[in-house]
Amino acid sequence: MSVNGVHEDLKTRFGREPGDWTTIAYYEALLNVFPANSTGEANASASPQLKGRTVILKGLLNNFEQGGVKGQKSTAATRLRWSSIVLYQDMMDGKVIHKFDIQNNTLIINGVNYTAEFNNLISA
Repeated sequence: MSVNGVHEDLKTRFGREPGDWTTIAYYEALLNVFPANSTGEANASASPQLKGRTVILKGLLNNFEQGGVKGQKSTAATRLRWSSIVLYQDMMDGKVIHKFDIQNNTLIINGVNYTAEFNNLISA
């Protein structure tokens, strides 16, 4: 993944041991200019809708490649390489769309929880 600028706080998270995970969050606001009506057709007369998206990633930061620096400004994006990802969660408007959680044995794809029945059997 890439981030803009130089991030000293991310440099300190490089090379950690398993269990000392780094968690980052990405926030996005999306504007739906032509929201669909109940039949799925675009309604040009409807007011735009603002949708929020949040992505959470938890794992180990294994590689940190800083972009070029000219003076005191970054001239390129900083590249990060992750491994041992133990949590990935993608939410849209508060609803979990995708989730991969090793520690809690959870797998959600397109809003469908594929591990719910298995986890219920284990806890019974």
